[in-house]
Amino acid sequence: SFIEGKEEYIMNEPKQLEEHMEVFNKFYNIEEEEKLDKNNEFLQIMDRASQIRQKSNKQSLTTVNICQEAINNALISQHQPWVQRMYEKYLKQTKQVRQKET
Repeated sequence: SFIEGKEEYIMNEPKQLEEHMEVFNKFYNIEEEEKLDKNNEFLQIMDRASQIRQKSNKQSLTTVNICQEAINNALISQHQPWVQRMYEKYLKQTKQVRQKET
């Protein structure tokens, strides 16, 4: 019954549980997962690959943005003379309408 009471005490106290787990891990030479992952070559390769993929996704987005800007600038530069011609045409028509009215 003493052991059962002690177990409940350990389970109810997170700090106590943490300390006991640390002693247990040292006694049985158990490494934490993070430390093991650092030595796992396969996981490191996979992690590097995912980081490279994320970087390339960001780069491709910036490339798309640059291309969109270039296309928009080209369209605007072609569009401006057309707009100017249309505006001149509009002015001529309104001028003609005014002349007819007078």
